[in-house]
Amino acid sequence: MPTMRRLVALLLGTRCSRTDSARVTDSRGLAVLLGAALVVGALFAPWYALDFGPAARDALSSQANELPGAFADFAKQFLTLLPDRLEANAWSAFERTDIVLLAMAIAAAFAALLNRLEIAATAGAVAFVNTAWVMVQRPGSSEYVSLGWGAWLALAGALLIVVASKLGGESQAASAYVPPLDPSMPAPVAPAPVLGDPASSVAPPRI
Repeated sequence: MPTMRRLVALLLGTRCSRTDSARVTDSRGLAVLLGAALVVGALFAPWYALDFGPAARDALSSQANELPGAFADFAKQFLTLLPDRLEANAWSAFERTDIVLLAMAIAAAFAALLNRLEIAATAGAVAFVNTAWVMVQRPGSSEYVSLGWGAWLALAGALLIVVASKLGGESQAASAYVPPLDPSMPAPVAPAPVLGDPASSVAPPRI
């Protein structure tokens, strides 16, 4: 009886581990979908900002003074019409990076729905590398061009896709592990098959 109880407990533990594995997979998929949504939403947010502060206006004004008389006056009047800050989202700032990020977000979302999270991890890594590259290689001088919050949102979404796919896979592998039987535990002995009713059996004749 103790042996049978241990076997039943082991079977129940295996079933629970499979249930936990399914829950982990569901949480991984939801996290990947959230990361993909962040990447798509970041495309509509400001990525770069051009600041026309006093230092920038003085530099542009000094350059305008080098123009001929009429052009210099026109340039100075144009500077007065400029706002203090101009922002550009991903759609207006890039030619191909925005399309790449959108494609990677869609690929990660479909991979999560199909439970192919290794593909989602690859798509998230591609989105992360592209986002980091355009953040470093910003257009114009860093003195006047600053990063908007859309770039950081896309970077966080891509990182969430990668982390959810990788760490979830390790958790799923750990939960699917079934410990081996204890060598000291005696193996269960199957009962001998009953061929017939002992009461109705006839003894063989004596020779």
